[in-house]
This record gives sequence, structure tokens and C-alpha cells, in this order.
Amino acid sequence: MPTYGSRVGVRFTSPNRGGTNPGHADALYARRVDGIENREWLKAQIERNVSITTIADLAGVSRQTVYAWIERHQLRPVRSQRVRPSPDELARLYDGCRTTRELGEQLGVAPETARRWLIDADIERRRARLDTGEVRTKRLAGATIAQLATEYGVGNDTVRRRLDPSWGKRLQR
Repeated sequence: MPTYGSRVGVRFTSPNRGGTNPGHADALYARRVDGIENREWLKAQIERNVSITTIADLAGVSRQTVYAWIERHQLRPVRSQRVRPSPDELARLYDGCRTTRELGEQLGVAPETARRWLIDADIERRRARLDTGEVRTKRLAGATIAQLATEYGVGNDTVRRRLDPSWGKRLQR
């Protein structure tokens, strides 16, 4: 990460060198990055088994930045203690869920992780259980895409694709 300068002895990096008050933005950014640059602070977070996501939130940086600083400080991140369920257990759990999002919540992992585990276990993923006619009726009655997505436990794009099958194809052109 390039260093652009210092202000009152605080080393900082700045993604914003312009703007109406760049010095102010730089000073705020300097305070946020200062914790992650402190090797002892970062080491203490790792030793307390604080997740990388939580460390990123505390420091006000991205997860990738946390990993970069862990590498710079030559520390070892603590890997998650989550155990991947067996394919049979995963299939049983998935049968009780409507979506991979629900499965991920039940397992304590991100939806993408749950999806990847299903693929690795050769478990066929099912389409979201949506009655297209019912969704159209509710949409015409005034329900928003976000409300429908929440009600059915799916993403906004899933609702849009069910209402207009050509929706995603238009974006790919």
C-alpha cells in the first residue's frame, strides 16, 4: 500500500487525494488504518480468535486489507473452526431449507459457502420455491421486489427473473 505522506507523525494511506477538504479525509483515514498497522493490536485480535471480518470492521478496512497486514506483520490468521458437514448431513439440512441463504444461516456460513459445499457434495441445488403467478399477483397489487424477495427468502434478482425471464439476458449483452 503506497504511503502518501504523514500528518502529525501518523502514517497514512489515502484513496482520496482530491475533494474539497482532502486533508480532513486523509486524517480520518489515518486514524482508521493506524490500528491495523499496529502489529501488537492485530496480533492480540488474532490471539483472541476475533474473525477477520470483525477485525476489518473494527479497523474500518476491507478483509483483504486485514489479510495484507497479517502478511506484512508475518502473523498467522486463525482459520475458522467451522466443520463442513458430511454430504448426508448436508443433504438432510438442505431438505429443511428453502434456499442456500437459509442453509448458510443454519450452518453459520455465508450463502456462497453453503452453495459451494452443496456443489462439492454433488447435491443438486433446487430453484427457489416461487409460484410465478402468485408473485406476479402480489407485484401487481403493489408489493416491491425487495418485499417479495424477503417474503420468499430469495434475492431481488431471483424475483426479477421470475417476473421477466429475459431480465438477466439483457444485462449480459
